[in-house]
Amino acid sequence: MKDDRTGLSLYLGGELETWACLLIVLATTVAAWWLYRLETKKGTAAPLDKLLPFLRATAVGLIVLTLAGPTLKNVSEKGERGRVLIFLDGSESMTIQDKHMSPGRKLLLAERHGWLPQDQQLIDPALYEAADLLSAARSGLKDRMEEPAADLNQAAAEFAGETRKAAGMLKGKDYQVALPEERRGSLRHEVWEGISGSDLNSLTSHPKFKSGGPDFTGYL
Repeated sequence: MKDDRTGLSLYLGGELETWACLLIVLATTVAAWWLYRLETKKGTAAPLDKLLPFLRATAVGLIVLTLAGPTLKNVSEKGERGRVLIFLDGSESMTIQDKHMSPGRKLLLAERHGWLPQDQQLIDPALYEAADLLSAARSGLKDRMEEPAADLNQAAAEFAGETRKAAGMLKGKDYQVALPEERRGSLRHEVWEGISGSDLNSLTSHPKFKSGGPDFTGYL
């Protein structure tokens, strides 16, 4: 890959601006040529009467030009530059509103990434953390059992310690499973077991129907 900045360039590195330096050089050159031309007119033969003032003016111009700090800069590049390719995933799974992920999972990911305020304790991730702890303990126990010279007693003790740790994380928690929402356009059926009879009165007058809920609930 080539760069337009490479190559040979000349620039003035002095404290004055370029246009100011060129203006001073032009003024001193013209002044030197005019003053020396007045002297050569009196007794200098042609063509020296014109050549000598020109050489004197050129020398004065170059001397003044050195004060502008002319610098010759050569920039070169060796080898080839690397190329970086950036790929962006624009699928729906990368959007904020991911339909394939439950709201609880989204809140858990937000909490683990630190996107939620820590002082407000909006969610309790203890259940998920305990599940991850048990999953890691199970994987570790399985790996230990596959070892030829594994100490199964020690592996069992470590697994029991992890389970006690997970149980301690859930101690005092009162979790409730949310009831399913009513579905529109479907039939809900409830089943009571152990109630005899074939009419509606036999069901509604039974003590089990009056005191408790159905043994099974579903949708048709």
